Amino acid sequence: MTYIHDTTTTESFSKEVSQYIEANLHILQQKRLDTLNNATLEDVFKNRNPYLLRATVSDAISLLDRCMERYIASADERIFDNFLLGVAACTAQISDESVSRIDGDNRRLYRRESWESVSGSPTLYLEILRAFSPEKLPLRTELLEARDRSLHRLLLQFYQLLCNEDATVDWERLTEFISECDTEESFCDVGERIDSRP
Repeated sequence: MTYIHDTTTTESFSKEVSQYIEANLHILQQKRLDTLNNATLEDVFKNRNPYLLRATVSDAISLLDRCMERYIASADERIFDNFLLGVAACTAQISDESVSRIDGDNRRLYRRESWESVSGSPTLYLEILRAFSPEKLPLRTELLEARDRSLHRLLLQFYQLLCNEDATVDWERLTEFISECDTEESFCDVGERIDSRP
């Protein structure tokens, strides 16, 4: 293992990793933006527990907002994990180490020991954290606006497809819809079939 001992080398190493992160933050944020812009009701409700939702949420807006937040959090975690694997690969290349110490278990991406094992630097995990400070993230305003647009777009679809005429949630339709989200049927196919129920 190539350990970094002197302060000058460690600072130079951390700077290279930070530069890699900063150079690629726009790509990371764009992927998050694409996730919001392309979100569908299937995405938002896939793998959701309709029985838990029925017992804990009463109105359409709260329901969609809760499921949207969970969908975004899950998507963000995948995007950030993939990004951090790229950071790990960059780190390993700089330090001439193997990224296999981290790859394969994304939980390792959050541990000081993992980053030290591929870099030799006991403080690299904190340097990486600092590179993600909110003021350094591009497209922050665009992400907030995209979330609002997606929520409004999906809410309109939700009212049209999965609500009663009085705008209350049609829980039977929703439960059937969720059960179909794991199949290859399209949104329109499911909607048409549900709408044609006797």
